Amino acid sequence: MGSFLATLGLIALLLLCAPVAPAGAAGLDYRTSWVGNTLGFGNGRWVPNAVEDIAVTPEGVVVTNTEWDEAGGEITLIRDGKVEGVGDHTHGWGNFGGDAIAVGDGYAFTAARIENAGGKLANRPGYPEKNTVWFGLMRRELDRLQRGAPFEGGVGNSDDVNPSPVLNSFLRITAVREGEDAAVRGLAVQNNVLYAATPLRNRIDRFDTRTMRRLGAWEAEQPGKMTPDGAGNLWVILRTTGTQGRQVVRFDADGKRTAQVPLPAGTLPVDVAVGVDGRLLIADNGPNQNLLWFQVDGNTVTPAGELGERGGAYSTRNGARAGSVGPLRFQGLTSVGLDRKGNIYVAMSGMGPRPVGHRPYHYGAVIESYTPDAKPRWRLEGLLFLDTVHVDPADPGWAYTGTRRFRLDFDHMDPGSEWRYTGITQDPFRYPQDAAFAAGPEGRGFPLMRRIQGRLFGFFTDRHAKYLKIYRFDPARSELAVPAGFISTRRIEGNWPPFQPPSGEWIWHDDNGDSRFQANEFERNGGRDAPAMQAWWVDDRGDVWAGSYDQGIRRFRLRGLDRQGNPDYSFDTVEREPMPAPFTKVQRLQYFPETDTMYLTGATAAKPYDPGQWDSIGRVVARYDNWRGTSRNTVRKPRYVVEVDSLPGRRPTQGIEGIAVAGDYMFLVEAEKAHVRVLENRTGRQIGVMTPGGEVGGESGWVDVPMGITALRRANGEYVVFVEEDARGKNLMYRWRPAPAPAPAPAGEAKRP
Repeated sequence: MGSFLATLGLIALLLLCAPVAPAGAAGLDYRTSWVGNTLGFGNGRWVPNAVEDIAVTPEGVVVTNTEWDEAGGEITLIRDGKVEGVGDHTHGWGNFGGDAIAVGDGYAFTAARIENAGGKLANRPGYPEKNTVWFGLMRRELDRLQRGAPFEGGVGNSDDVNPSPVLNSFLRITAVREGEDAAVRGLAVQNNVLYAATPLRNRIDRFDTRTMRRLGAWEAEQPGKMTPDGAGNLWVILRTTGTQGRQVVRFDADGKRTAQVPLPAGTLPVDVAVGVDGRLLIADNGPNQNLLWFQVDGNTVTPAGELGERGGAYSTRNGARAGSVGPLRFQGLTSVGLDRKGNIYVAMSGMGPRPVGHRPYHYGAVIESYTPDAKPRWRLEGLLFLDTVHVDPADPGWAYTGTRRFRLDFDHMDPGSEWRYTGITQDPFRYPQDAAFAAGPEGRGFPLMRRIQGRLFGFFTDRHAKYLKIYRFDPARSELAVPAGFISTRRIEGNWPPFQPPSGEWIWHDDNGDSRFQANEFERNGGRDAPAMQAWWVDDRGDVWAGSYDQGIRRFRLRGLDRQGNPDYSFDTVEREPMPAPFTKVQRLQYFPETDTMYLTGATAAKPYDPGQWDSIGRVVARYDNWRGTSRNTVRKPRYVVEVDSLPGRRPTQGIEGIAVAGDYMFLVEAEKAHVRVLENRTGRQIGVMTPGGEVGGESGWVDVPMGITALRRANGEYVVFVEEDARGKNLMYRWRPAPAPAPAPAGEAKRP
């Protein structure tokens, strides 16, 4: 009898660890919605995720330009607050958008650059040679933006098989070696003359708008945005490569300086426009974050008022919450324009224009219009890029991304109607050392929102999971994220952050509460780098977990909150777990202390690591029960193992990029098309797949970040799944209520993972 029972036990253990067999996927009754963009692409339209410059026609038509929009909307046309289309052919095959735009004489002139696609196009006519980049501008037909207006001497977009609509419509102004930034930063049209400013060359070039032949050039100190005044003069922003000492000056038709604007101290002019009444309107992206009016009388320029809340979205005047957004509370001004009726047009990109020599910020775009007496007319938002939504665990009606806060109302059922943008969470003036600014767009991070001792904290990984940023929030008083801590797996290249150790992993403790790095606030771990890793997780109790490629799992135990109210971690209290069977590499993990349940993903000996899908979750998902209750010296046995390549309908060439566990289900998102596979987390059995619906045009961009999916189960049983969707500046939001509801768990069964 004993031998028989032992045999049964062995069979049970083998069944327990065996891979879950594929099962047919039933259809799921779900809805597709979205967060973060005024338009969902259901009608083929979207708001671009960045705007560097706008041009406004006398009739009030707005045309935008930016260096990069993921779906190719660098040039977007807006009429009466409605997106009517994009220019196309600014994206791929060596093409990029740019930092400036002007309209006139029936054309749109758009700053652009052409590369050779890493040398692949170097031998084609109309493309630069290897290691060379062309900066210049594209001429397009204004009433048909997708068509170029070719000219003698124009180059670009040669294709013997499929002639491009913008063939030979690019004017090459400067050719430089790769890595140099010779972008055109200002464009203007007046009296059949096109003006183009290149700060790297300290020059404003002049061209005939009809023939595109060069007419000459003026010397100017790092010229940028510019605008004509209708009388043959040109207002130009100078000294644009830095943030100090900028000037706004007027040049006559011969290039002679005739006037200068008396800018208030601290002003950072980023664009200038002239109204039909001759007044100047200057966008100030300095601490005031507003618009400045100036009266021009001959060669004399005098201040004539301000437009917008002084301090913009960061102002706390009259009881406002720092970071709160709304009419006239600007943030990250990039451009301004006026039409013949005096209506005002404003563009913002979260941080302002792309700095010379840097990549675009991609902090999202807001485009607004106001009446001459400053009443709102319309507003468009394209807020998310390399972002994922995560909710406040104490109130799922509040959601956070890398730099934004949203109010969610799930009673709204129309697609895209559930969300309202309420605040920008990063403040470059209060917290200038924040990684959200210093580390570029990939440093904004992907949030895990947690409540510790009732207080709200955000833990943000960067795009490649090299570090974990920690912020504290006080949502009752402010929208802002306050830098509170930092865990880095190695020294970060470059000059940021100041005082970081010369080598190895480190922890920064904001001991004095000023959210700035001090030399005595860093803790080292012997100068060694952390094990190579991609799996960060913060559990509901505030412990930080780090799963490595080849050295198992580390747990940074929360030591409590320090005297500043910051979560406190130390290398002295790190616990280490050996690599759990059957894994040879851990690529994602999620641990739930309430039920002592661990979910791991990665590679095994049977399903080895695929370097072609290096940023995926791997090829295996496993659930472990009684994780903390099992001795670290005991071989852990998974409840089940799922081989993701064997899931119904799977194509192994499409990696699974992210995992989210909520309630009774596990959600796995595919990288290429953002298909979400829904699995029972009791059994690992797939029950269905969610794909982008017609509400979003049936499409999504790639999911290519470690935390590209999050999920929650609402109190009413509905599941809400958020998925990164960079192509069109938003997150997908799937809403699903299982029917019938899952049966009650048997006695002893975990109620939730």
